[in-house]
Amino acid sequence: MECKRDNDEINNFNISVAITDEFMEAVRTDSDFALKNPRNGEVVKTVKAKELFRKIVEGAHRNGEPGVVFIDAINADNPTPQFPIEATNPCSEAHLPAYDSCNLGSINLERFVLTAAEAEERIAHNGNGAGPREPKTTPCVDWTALRKTVRTAVRFLDNVIEVNDYPLPEIARMSKGNRRIGLGVMGFADALVRLGVPYDSDRALDLANSIMEFIDRHAWEASRDLAEERGVFDNWKGSVHATRDGRRVRNATVTTIAPTGTISMIAGCSGGIEPLFAVAFMRRQAGMEMPDVNPEFVRVAKDRGFYSEDLMRSVAEAGGVRDIEEVPDDLRSVWVTSQEISPEHHVRMQAAFQKHTSMGISKTINLPNDASLEDVADAYTLAYETGCKGVAVYRDGSRDAQVLSTGSSPTGKTEKKPEGEAKERAAQTPRPANPAPGSSLAEARNGRPNNLDGTTKKLTTGHGPMYVTMNDDEFGARETFVILGKPGGTAAAFADALGRTISLALTHGASPADVVHQLRGIQDGHPAGVGPNAVLSVPDGVAKAMAEHYLKAEDGASAGQLALPVAAACPDCSAALSREEGCVVCHSCGYSKCS
Repeated sequence: MECKRDNDEINNFNISVAITDEFMEAVRTDSDFALKNPRNGEVVKTVKAKELFRKIVEGAHRNGEPGVVFIDAINADNPTPQFPIEATNPCSEAHLPAYDSCNLGSINLERFVLTAAEAEERIAHNGNGAGPREPKTTPCVDWTALRKTVRTAVRFLDNVIEVNDYPLPEIARMSKGNRRIGLGVMGFADALVRLGVPYDSDRALDLANSIMEFIDRHAWEASRDLAEERGVFDNWKGSVHATRDGRRVRNATVTTIAPTGTISMIAGCSGGIEPLFAVAFMRRQAGMEMPDVNPEFVRVAKDRGFYSEDLMRSVAEAGGVRDIEEVPDDLRSVWVTSQEISPEHHVRMQAAFQKHTSMGISKTINLPNDASLEDVADAYTLAYETGCKGVAVYRDGSRDAQVLSTGSSPTGKTEKKPEGEAKERAAQTPRPANPAPGSSLAEARNGRPNNLDGTTKKLTTGHGPMYVTMNDDEFGARETFVILGKPGGTAAAFADALGRTISLALTHGASPADVVHQLRGIQDGHPAGVGPNAVLSVPDGVAKAMAEHYLKAEDGASAGQLALPVAAACPDCSAALSREEGCVVCHSCGYSKCS
């Protein structure tokens, strides 16, 4: 549970804890809980359940890990109990016994929303327009087309099992024995926008329930028809389908909601059941920052006559539209983004889909940066109580840089002191002196003193942890040391050279603002973090550290936050990254860290 306490360790692994009903009951009653060796069942240690739960919560609050899976709930719905489930795939949507596999597909729900005019045309075409009725005045779901697509998709996915090449005979045997398929959805947020339904509303929860119940019901109907045509799956005897109701089906499972980072990009829709990441954001291209606005929002803005380039830039700066008065009220309520949705509603949306899903759901419960430990604990508890099979949370900015130390040292390295003391020292520091008339700043400085005051900041970069030390003299910013990884490597040499060059510039009069302006936003294809606080490269990280230390806004906010928000860079195309569906994805080229 604590293996990812350090953000620099095992970055390529998603960690989740399997939680039992017994454990959750012990947490509720504040009881002891026995930790058992999974190999032989022996009790190794007894702990207070609440204290152990608190450790899980603290880890998730710190950096989003570990997530949790409710393993008893998973096995309670295991359609093949003769093959117990011990774990899930990394994104937690596929609950599989040993050697099993599941092939996945997703339906773009946005394509099944009809405008009022399209609905009227469809009714007339089908000959159902006769008789008294009220004409359609609002968009609606095309249930007929959705049913046809579900049935086609189930047949297609079952075909894949048959023609697929498997890397091991054990996987082939289990895959064909259970014939698990996972038909899911994407574009749900886009569909809600077209329907005029706010994501964070009770009506959205009702629609989620209705849509997934419809898909699941017709997927099972298609699987039953395939069983009549092709036969039941090999492990049908002993499955719940045989023992509970004798239902003859072709597939052990039919639905799951998997990450759709790549395929949703191909389809041009929102990912999975996630809300919109942003209505717009600032994208850095060719050294310039330009607004990247949702094309549907642009269309609506032009149709309703409130479009302007300045408004689009304002939307991109804010990320959303709820606080932009130029946008009509009805659109401000519908175009809601992930950070504007309460954690409780995130969980309830996942639970609404889970009710009608054979396996699990990959979704991220986004929390604001100021979320408390209790907020994380409440999200986990609510997920368990509402029937979710697992849950992953991410507190915005929880993987960002932190101040490690401040003080003075003859070597330029700083002594560790509390951040509060650093702020007090900064408040007491006099304004920088000016050089004597007729002399340059470098001449006035006349060599380096033995002792300098400074601060060291630690940041996480795509190349590992980086330490940026910033020292000052009586004239202001004097020198910068940049330490990256172990000495001797190319990256470490580059970081050292960058620090020396900055120090030379500062010694001869360059201001910290000048340095920040030159380095900020440089990308190398290996970002760390997501959102405006992401470190895009080593130079960008140095700029961020210097901005936070030297530059302050008039309201006291860090100058690291003053520029237009630039999302973290994709390693493939350098466009924006976002954290959703339990993963990190690029909405420009389809890159997914989970792929």
